[in-house]
Amino acid sequence: MAQAVSALPPLAPCGDTEALVAALPPPEDPNVARAVETHRSALAQADAYEALGRHEEARALVTPVLDSQEVQAYAPLEAEAWLSLGTVELTALRYGAAVEALTKALETALRAGHLVVAAEAFARRIFVQGQTGGAKEAIQDVPLARALVEWSRDDQLRWLLLNNTGMTYYTLGRFAEAHEHTRAALAVKEKLGDLDFEYSVTLGNLGLAALGLGDLRAAREYLVRALESDEGALGASHPRVALARFGLAVVEFYAGRYDAALPGMQAAVTALVRAHGPSAEVLLNCYVQLADLSNRRGAFAEALEYADRAAAVRSAHALEDSPLLAALFAHRAVALAGLGRHDEAMAELRAGLAVAEAGPSPAFAAATILDTKGRLLLAHGDASEALATFRRVRALHEEAPGSAAYLLAVDDIRIAASLRAVGDLDAAAALATQGLAQLLDTPARHYLLLLAELRLEVGDILLDAGRLAAAREQYETAWRDVAEHAEPHNPLLARLEFALARALVRGSADERARAESLARGALASLRRCAPGCETEAAAVQRLLDRELGNSSRRPN
Repeated sequence: MAQAVSALPPLAPCGDTEALVAALPPPEDPNVARAVETHRSALAQADAYEALGRHEEARALVTPVLDSQEVQAYAPLEAEAWLSLGTVELTALRYGAAVEALTKALETALRAGHLVVAAEAFARRIFVQGQTGGAKEAIQDVPLARALVEWSRDDQLRWLLLNNTGMTYYTLGRFAEAHEHTRAALAVKEKLGDLDFEYSVTLGNLGLAALGLGDLRAAREYLVRALESDEGALGASHPRVALARFGLAVVEFYAGRYDAALPGMQAAVTALVRAHGPSAEVLLNCYVQLADLSNRRGAFAEALEYADRAAAVRSAHALEDSPLLAALFAHRAVALAGLGRHDEAMAELRAGLAVAEAGPSPAFAAATILDTKGRLLLAHGDASEALATFRRVRALHEEAPGSAAYLLAVDDIRIAASLRAVGDLDAAAALATQGLAQLLDTPARHYLLLLAELRLEVGDILLDAGRLAAAREQYETAWRDVAEHAEPHNPLLARLEFALARALVRGSADERARAESLARGALASLRRCAPGCETEAAAVQRLLDRELGNSSRRPN
């Protein structure tokens, strides 16, 4: 879910230079005063470039300001320049650099008495702290930031702080509070009558909060409104509109509507490439999301291509502290494994682990890499190594400050799946049942696809342990949840149908008839996503031939 936040930029640039400087006297030296105005014009142009996603050009304008003599002579200009740079780094998703720049902006602004800049820098810093593992600390800072914002009596800053506080709660998985603050931010925008890009950003963030609360329909409605607002304010060809289209496609993805999501994502990327070129920083998240979607569709060659494009963007901009890198390595490894290139997949994960451990959030990034490694090892038949890997993931989550409870619950289910593979069914069933109960007591119970995948794992464990009724309950529940939202040929839905068929095959005549119907539906869906689902399709065919005897004699 974290990657959806990036799909809809939660901040908008501050273009009101007059508001930043009105409360401060100009430099006494007229030559310095003229130079300061020139530098402020450069910062305003940098803000314009940032709004278009032209981050390198924006940095190129800010850097000379920070290196200028006027910065030494006039501290308010330095604070404004650091704020401009921090905003550029934030929207470029270089969160480590953004924290550094915004912290300098805040400190310099406070020393200079430039409190409006201090308020904006603080409000923006709240968000980037949340993206670099400091969300709890950021929430603790909110009252201080609010004091500055209230002093300013600036509703635009009030909107910014409410919006960013909401998204920081979102990062913490506190979706009700995220929804509350983002709704308040939307109300501020509506009071101002500013139904501009920032209004659409707020609608998009409300969509994310609704997604976290499990309300997929509301999420889609908010994002449709955001897209319509963007198109009205900016025009259909604006790159920000392309980002809004991408955000809507992400919701379709999370709802299991892969066929609807793919063309939306691809069209948005085409528009962004046309606007910014093929290696723009904003494309990193887009390509990572497309790689994930392609893997889930069984389109592993396509996923590898998107992962390679993401890697090219990373290389072009030296994005070594991006929070997306762990996902990039993970999705590329999954694609390689799906293509039968297991050794290359393991090498990719080793490289990813080295990058993760050197990055700004080493525990969480390393856990992402190792979780992928464990799943690929399990699929490859290396059960003992998978078990050790998942236990290492759990240790990382236990030691990391701020770990969400759902992560530990997921870890327990992964460990249980490995215990099943090594033959310890009693321990596996007990741990899987415990892990699922804990997961259902967290906000992550609303993550449709994740929960369905985990219910499938738990059901498989219970089925092998001889707990047929409990296994069927997990399969049936997951199948209903996914079928409510997903397209009927979704591969995950097909896997759940196959699982249900396996559970029903030894039942009554009516249950066997249902098993055959489910298996046939699963087979059709899995064949549709060939070649990536060929192995699973073959397993369904074996069930039809050996267990059900293809009694209807209908063609498969």
